[in-house]
Amino acid sequence: MQILTFSTNLEHIGDIIDKSLMELAMKKIRNQDNFSRQGFGEISALHAKVMDSMALAQNVFMTSDVKMARQLFEEKAVLRSQEMMASESHFKRLRDGVAETLATSSLHLDILRDFRRINSYISLIAYPILEEAKELKPTRLKPQGEKSKRRPRRRRKPGSNPAQTPPETDEKS
Repeated sequence: MQILTFSTNLEHIGDIIDKSLMELAMKKIRNQDNFSRQGFGEISALHAKVMDSMALAQNVFMTSDVKMARQLFEEKAVLRSQEMMASESHFKRLRDGVAETLATSSLHLDILRDFRRINSYISLIAYPILEEAKELKPTRLKPQGEKSKRRPRRRRKPGSNPAQTPPETDEKS
């Protein structure tokens, strides 16, 4: 069953590469777009992380090593965090008006998203090994009715900046 699941996940990865990443590459070539130096660095770093995960997944598949499976599982969260930081950095460059970032915005974000999707398929090889070793919790969901320890975020009015808004007082002017 593990062989079938792994090969199916590899097929899904191939589909993402064929139907999305190759199309994005052709669009970049056709439009002669260039990523900003920082944007290209983020994409390259994420690509290297995905390739490292793929090598680790192949080892996990061949050996069923629980320690390596755990590492692969943990790397999924690391890559997700890296992708979110790269996206935030990208949006900052957009706000700063970096020309290359403006020209390649959708390409950049789509590539980051596809790398995260590929890595998710890669990391799935770890789940059955970790389940068999009883290393996984049954669910990540909180039990129904359990309250969050975090305070809910308050929504700001569009265009308001809390740093510039004076605190409200009970006094009337």
